[in-house]
Amino acid sequence: MASKLEKTLFLFFILSIPSQLTFHFWPSWSFINGFPVDYLSPVLYFSDLVFIPLVLMWYFRSRKSIRLGGPIIRIFLFVCINIFLSFFPWLTLYRWLRVLQYFLLGLYLYKNHESLILNLKSLSLAVIWTSLLALLQFISKSSLGGWLYWLGERPLLLSDPSVAKISLGNFGQYLRPYATLPHPNALGGFLLVSAGLLYGLEPKSKLVNFAAMVSLVMVPFTFSRTVILLEACILLFLIIYKFRKNFLIKIFTAIFVSIILLLMLRVPHPDPSFSQRLGLVGRAGSVIIAQPLFGTGLGNSLFAMYSGSSYYLLRSVLPVQPVHNVYLYLASELGLPMAVLLIYFYYKLLLNTKNTWFKISGVIIFLSGFTDHYWLTSHQNSMLLALLISVTYSNIVLIHDEKRSQYQT
Repeated sequence: MASKLEKTLFLFFILSIPSQLTFHFWPSWSFINGFPVDYLSPVLYFSDLVFIPLVLMWYFRSRKSIRLGGPIIRIFLFVCINIFLSFFPWLTLYRWLRVLQYFLLGLYLYKNHESLILNLKSLSLAVIWTSLLALLQFISKSSLGGWLYWLGERPLLLSDPSVAKISLGNFGQYLRPYATLPHPNALGGFLLVSAGLLYGLEPKSKLVNFAAMVSLVMVPFTFSRTVILLEACILLFLIIYKFRKNFLIKIFTAIFVSIILLLMLRVPHPDPSFSQRLGLVGRAGSVIIAQPLFGTGLGNSLFAMYSGSSYYLLRSVLPVQPVHNVYLYLASELGLPMAVLLIYFYYKLLLNTKNTWFKISGVIIFLSGFTDHYWLTSHQNSMLLALLISVTYSNIVLIHDEKRSQYQT
């Protein structure tokens, strides 16, 4: 049984998942052509300070039941090869330590599934405070500052050219809210998947329903087109399914959602142009062709994509960021065989779960991964992904065990 201290640490950890309170390190390999790149900088998060003692307490409590099987050994061998063949082994080692953290988080949740159910309040509150902060940023057209810095809010101003904005015609220019995440697109994906995850865990809880509703309302304010489109399609499907016998409601819903989508598409958007993203795809494709089996090493694809580029390319035509596709990102850093294997396992996981909301959340991640990279490059989104995979796998195992016990009786 987990101690009160361990349960308290887990509660604070769940609350801190959206936080971006960090300390950056800037070794030589976090620069490309002399310019610092956030994606390459090792980071210590506030949530790490909670997670490390949490995992240590769990390990000393459960170490006798932990066994290393054949799959773990094979994965370890692949990791060693990936580090050895990478451009910058220390960077790759750091990235794999992050993957280890996500794995341990998933393992902890799998072994202590009841802890997450008991801490639904903290997960709901994390979603609520993130949504509320995003709304206030949108209204004020800037970050709020003050004590919110200690939650991980970064300075955001409309005058800053690197800050994402949206022009609403006669209403003027607005800040696309970040809350405490690295980008509005990452925030949109985080909120939408969180809503599905909360519904899947405890659909009858009033707090869970309120948190999920708040996050769904806030998604359009992020102006993330992919996530808004996914939310509209999901809501359209759910309403039509619920009122499948009422033809008028189905028609009204279809027209309403179509109007919302058309309005969103007409809003001028500041995201990189199609040609710029296509350029990133082309560079990632070249990296995959050059390193098809083991990739560049985890976290090293940016070096292969941008090394030798001019200042103009780095700052204007192709901003220094990963390819906006998680599957090309995986293939470029881990190689095609491992990328295909990971996608297959993820597909099987979604196929086998009987929880509709977990499946919907997983599909949201799968589809949004075609147009952005934040599920693998944003720490907050990666932790949410690890959480979803863990509870989905736990759900599959639980149903399998129930069927086996029924068969035996």
